Amino acid sequence: MQTITKTNKKMLAKGKRAITMLDFIIYVIIIGSILAALFFILKPKAETVTQANVIKTEYNTLMSGLKGYFSDNNVYPPSGWSWNTNNAYVNQDLINRGWNYQCSNDTIKITTPHIKNPKVLVKFYNTVNHSLKGTGATVSKNGDQLVIQIPDSPCQTNNQ
Repeated sequence: MQTITKTNKKMLAKGKRAITMLDFIIYVIIIGSILAALFFILKPKAETVTQANVIKTEYNTLMSGLKGYFSDNNVYPPSGWSWNTNNAYVNQDLINRGWNYQCSNDTIKITTPHIKNPKVLVKFYNTVNHSLKGTGATVSKNGDQLVIQIPDSPCQTNNQ
């Protein structure tokens, strides 16, 4: 027969029962299932936000480099990356990720790398579109890339 301690006798007398190991395991399984479900619901959103922030940071870095070049030369650099000797204005890693820069007819054209996650593409599109509002610049989608065009930007020709 089962040994009943004084504590168990008091609980049984009051109509209460102690938690058994089986009860404890069931509680752990239920709580674990809830936490796992929350993880799988929230993880994709967190990844989208992180990826969008990386793209935004890269864009801001590129724009800072272009502004630095303009500050030093009073014109924006010619198309391509040949002007960026020794990574003076834009880090090579950023260039290697697929950012494209063109400047012609006094219009800067920046093309993002391929953005595979459609939610990231939309989030970044909205961010850039909002930041350029009222400047005359435009943002358009080209497949899984964004194209940002900034008019009235004096471009250096390769002859200068």
